[in-house]
Amino acid sequence: MLYFKNNPLNGYYLVKYSKRKSEISNFSNGKREGHSKYFWLEKLESEGLYKNGLKEGLWKYYVYNSGELLATTHYKNGKKDGKETFHGFEKKVFNYKNGVLDGWQKKFNYKSEILSSKSFYENGDLKKSLYFFFDGSIEKECEFNNGNGSCVKFKYKNSGVENLQIKDSIFYKAGKKVALKSYVNDSIDFNIKIHTQVDTIRKSSDKILIASFYKSQKFVESYVFYIL
Repeated sequence: MLYFKNNPLNGYYLVKYSKRKSEISNFSNGKREGHSKYFWLEKLESEGLYKNGLKEGLWKYYVYNSGELLATTHYKNGKKDGKETFHGFEKKVFNYKNGVLDGWQKKFNYKSEILSSKSFYENGDLKKSLYFFFDGSIEKECEFNNGNGSCVKFKYKNSGVENLQIKDSIFYKAGKKVALKSYVNDSIDFNIKIHTQVDTIRKSSDKILIASFYKSQKFVESYVFYIL
């Protein structure tokens, strides 16, 4: 609830949080009620309805510096409920129920309506993912156990191999990822080692990230990324 001189706000107000962020909202007894608009650097960032102080119905989010529609989200009693669509270069369509992912979630290829992958959630738990070729046929599929993100079934189209038991493990050190290993039928099949170091090539103080790839315990290649 918002107050002015110890009195709850009633009516439309311009509320400034900082020099950059502000909003125009209708208030009823201190709670937002009806249409609201949020601004960043005086450009519209989002807009939608409130009911009894909670987001309700369709909300729209914009790229503040261009005004282009970034996303649309449906709310019920302040929680995401229904379809959420991310527009732009890589379209995404998510479905929510009472604030958690539920049903099929879809991702599309760059600047197209061609489906690249879709995942099925049940009350927030990931159950299954499908990945597609450009012609719409299935490239691979993965089933998950108890929604914990561990792939328990992998299937490649036309590979002749199904029901591989695959598990990914991520290793951390001081809160940072240092390695990722994939096991196939209890044997290490793929290994990525990650570390950072000072850039000695350009003789600067910049740090670089090196990701080294291993397959079947043998070194394959390394990639170097500059940390900006």
